[in-house]
Amino acid sequence: MKSITLALLLVLLAQIPALCQKQQTVSVQGKAYATHFGALLSGIELKLLREGKLIKSTKTDNEGNYRINDILAGNYTILIEELGFVTKRLNIELAEGEQKILDIDLQAGHRENYSTPQEFSITGAVLQSNGKHIPRASVVVVSPFNGNRISEAKTDEKGQYKLPAMEGQVLVYVSSPGFMLRSTPVLLRVVSTPEQRTINFVLESFGSR
Repeated sequence: MKSITLALLLVLLAQIPALCQKQQTVSVQGKAYATHFGALLSGIELKLLREGKLIKSTKTDNEGNYRINDILAGNYTILIEELGFVTKRLNIELAEGEQKILDIDLQAGHRENYSTPQEFSITGAVLQSNGKHIPRASVVVVSPFNGNRISEAKTDEKGQYKLPAMEGQVLVYVSSPGFMLRSTPVLLRVVSTPEQRTINFVLESFGSR
């Protein structure tokens, strides 16, 4: 009887390290960006679900980065339901101890899906590399999907411009005689109020290189 008891005790003692070993947690991180031209998206909420239940949530920072820490291994769904975008669901499997890198692309929703008036404007200044303003520079907002011009304007004597734009993904081009063409992608969306985006451009002269 004593030998049986001793054997059981030894078995339990052998199992204690495994029982006491803490399960390694995992994390998932990456960037959120617009599908068409890769503009990084800030303030996007990501929800982590397991079997339909919310486990954690987070928002992307100013550079589009997100990170979800201290979760257990298993199967999850990342859900993004952000105004101005098509709903995104991603099913992921996380192994124990894994530090998963996952970049997420989001497709901008069509403005007709929203009842809020889509009144946006883009403002800013066009400058030389030495800080001097460039008057009469051309600023054009273009649709990246079909190349159509949405709006255009000329900078005033102080190099300032202002022009309307539509919700969604757009490209802004700036040009002036004697300077290299510049462009930048912009994503405009309704969060609580229509956005007014300020974008300043610095143009390099052809003789600066």
